[in-house]
Amino acid sequence: YLMDNLSRDQADMLVRRYRHLLRQALRRAERDPGLAGRVSLHGVSLWPVLRPFLAASAEASLLAALLLQEAAFRAMEALQPDAVVVTSDRRLGERAMAFAARALGIPSLLYSGTLVLTRDRTNAFDIGDRIAVIGEHLREGLVREEGVERERVSVVGDPRSNAARRVPPARLRAEVRRDFGLQPDRRLVVLVSKYVSLLFSPGEREALFKTMHGAARQLDGVDVVVKVHPNED
Repeated sequence: YLMDNLSRDQADMLVRRYRHLLRQALRRAERDPGLAGRVSLHGVSLWPVLRPFLAASAEASLLAALLLQEAAFRAMEALQPDAVVVTSDRRLGERAMAFAARALGIPSLLYSGTLVLTRDRTNAFDIGDRIAVIGEHLREGLVREEGVERERVSVVGDPRSNAARRVPPARLRAEVRRDFGLQPDRRLVVLVSKYVSLLFSPGEREALFKTMHGAARQLDGVDVVVKVHPNED
């Protein structure tokens, strides 16, 4: 684990050193008379929404990032890798590893086999000397919509998806029906599940399954197979 490179005493020392600085910054923001007016949209102040996020950053998020960054530098010094590969530009631990690699002159690669360019972008694509994507459409999207340098992006495919595509659909459906003991004359629907996280609550997950269950009961001759996410229990 990344945090194994930072002892509890060292982590406590860093938290004590920086927490009061972050709290001071938060208090300055709260005392700024013009801040509420500057953070507005169409004349509506966003300060009531922004303030809890600032407070959470001062008390937890930025401190977590600080500890992971320190642990990442210690890991690099201990392991001395030739290169670093990360699979997410959102998770703090992987961002810390990529930033530490950059500071130490170690090449890094960002590769996510699940990357899609959604409308509500949460990816920054600001880490990794090179970015590997599964298809040409993603490379073109990164270049056109995100301003990523074309020479920084390589198309490498996705071994899991490529392996699935090599199986003819009729054969794949027959194997699924056989493995689950389903009748061959019924239609097959695959529901891709999602694990509970900060972005997907237990209530939302329950609603997803209840909605699918209710919809399937309205259809004749349909079998539903749930594809469980690898991170689900």
